[in-house]
Amino acid sequence: MYLASKYEEIIPLKLKFIEERITHGKITAEQIKEIEEILITTLKFWVGAPTEIEFSKFLVQELLIREVGDFHAEKLHAMISYLGKLNLHNYEFLGISPSVQAAGSVYLALQLVEEQSFQENCKAFLTVLSEITGYRMELIENTSEKIMYQLQHFKTLYPGFSKLNTYGIEDVKAHLNSYMQYSMNILSFHSQISTFA
Repeated sequence: MYLASKYEEIIPLKLKFIEERITHGKITAEQIKEIEEILITTLKFWVGAPTEIEFSKFLVQELLIREVGDFHAEKLHAMISYLGKLNLHNYEFLGISPSVQAAGSVYLALQLVEEQSFQENCKAFLTVLSEITGYRMELIENTSEKIMYQLQHFKTLYPGFSKLNTYGIEDVKAHLNSYMQYSMNILSFHSQISTFA
């Protein structure tokens, strides 16, 4: 916990606080330092790398700074967090870098949470995500489609993960249903156009 707080927190926990409040004196400050030294030497000082969530936060912040579309950052972060947790369970995603996953998750979350704004700014969102990350638009779209597939086939892909399925799933289902309705309307529209051609 001490090492993690140094890595993640803006103001890391004090060693004395951990000794007194968290371990209640059962582990001394010296023992905590020894364990920390063992951990970081075992890991050869390679303590961590940016995760999908960290990349996602950065991407959303950039979208806000660049004023691309109108969206609710809190709802977006909640959806991205859910999608990120879902991605952790998919073996296929081990071969996809966290920054690519983040771009796909942000793009999909924009589709699910910000339907109206997304429809109006779809190309702008994708263009800016591509500019920020340096990834091709097709890669971001393909990644978001893989994540969407996970959402649509959750029960068959993850039969034993009912707790993950309940994590904010009502909001996800509502967004997913309206997205599916939107997709069906688009498909219907395209099929009507093709019959006229």
